[in-house]
Amino acid sequence: MVKDLTKGDPLKLILGFYFPIMASMLLQQAYNVADTVVVGRMVDAKALAAVGATGSVTVLFLGFVEGCTAGSAIPVARYFGAGQYDKMRRAVAGALIFTLLICAVITALGLPLITQILRLMHCPADIFAYSRTYLFYIFLGTVFLGLSNLTSGLLRAVGNSRTPLFSLAVAGIANVGFNILFVSLGMKVAGVALGTVIAQFLSALICGVYIFRKVPELIPRKEDVARARKATGRAAALGAPMGFQFSITAIGSLVLQTATNTLGTVVVSAVTAAGKIFLIFACGIMEPLGTGMVTYVSQNLGAGRIDRVRRGMRLSLIIIQGIAAVSAVISVFGGKRLMGLFLSGSEPARDAILSNGATYLTIFAAFYPALALVFLYRNAVQGLGYGKTAMIGGILELIGRCGVTFALIAPLGIVGVSLASPVAWFFAGVFFLAVYLIIIRRLQRHQERK
Repeated sequence: MVKDLTKGDPLKLILGFYFPIMASMLLQQAYNVADTVVVGRMVDAKALAAVGATGSVTVLFLGFVEGCTAGSAIPVARYFGAGQYDKMRRAVAGALIFTLLICAVITALGLPLITQILRLMHCPADIFAYSRTYLFYIFLGTVFLGLSNLTSGLLRAVGNSRTPLFSLAVAGIANVGFNILFVSLGMKVAGVALGTVIAQFLSALICGVYIFRKVPELIPRKEDVARARKATGRAAALGAPMGFQFSITAIGSLVLQTATNTLGTVVVSAVTAAGKIFLIFACGIMEPLGTGMVTYVSQNLGAGRIDRVRRGMRLSLIIIQGIAAVSAVISVFGGKRLMGLFLSGSEPARDAILSNGATYLTIFAAFYPALALVFLYRNAVQGLGYGKTAMIGGILELIGRCGVTFALIAPLGIVGVSLASPVAWFFAGVFFLAVYLIIIRRLQRHQERK
């Protein structure tokens, strides 16, 4: 099933597209949380800290893959909106080739560097072995993450957000089941990582089979693959800046995680638990609206409907700020209780972990409106084809996060850790809003002159 987002009521289309994406991302966060719950309750707090200590590394490398696949699917949405199906198939071929190349490079670079990366991050000695094992399996399964994101992105590019939801539902259930099974068999952190990789494989398989059976217009022909060099270059031109943007942001997170690691296992565990709650609201509820707007903006740009782009963005701004306000209230008043799910009642450091985590969530919640601007306008700028410009926002995030990290973490501890990312969101949010307004006015004037 495909959906044309260039016709009909923008509000209904945006919400109809948003809710399946939100459900998909919530499921994705749910099985990420499942990793945390399983290791925190079935292994120990050190295993919980180990998974958290590797978070910025996985975002740095795998976030690059996610950004590349998301960016490479943008031409598909644009050609679909313009009704240019021959170019759309070549764009699919280019996106697939680019994705496989990127995954191969990330795996080849990541696997031999795991130990050196963890040492550079000052990973605590008592969780070093756990962290190394977790990263080994995650890097080994990079190709499944890439294919899962690409096939989901291709379906969303043609307006189908329900099949990715179904694939993640199946993968999420499988992930939880495999996590529990493997940990019960004594595999500990390795079992959790392996369960995640298998889940990504299942998600890619389901979406891939659906495309072959139900959306043949997305399947490249032999001549499309043979002529895909230019399309691959275009996929790289749009995907690489988006991937680098994710990685630039992740570099700041890596610097922050390194500084956090010096504060000890209790703080690392607190940030890990609180971070999982934050991701539910940020990546599970707020970001999906921005993700959906990439397709909405791209399709309408392809159709020459700048007026619909502007109207849809105004509606989305109201929606996402409402979401941010509700998320902030729940984070502040319910965050501590939710974090308690990740720790066993007999954990000796439970009270200290929850107290530090509550501080982290409260400070984050105050800046959710700024984060909402980042999600909405960054994706809009990318959907309008300005991926390289969007990288500048990532650089501003990096500067803000690193500046706070170096200035405040040593004297303020958990408060300094908690302020680093919000300051970055503020600078990036203001930047993306200003850039979007400049671009959309320029496009409007260009259209009026025609």
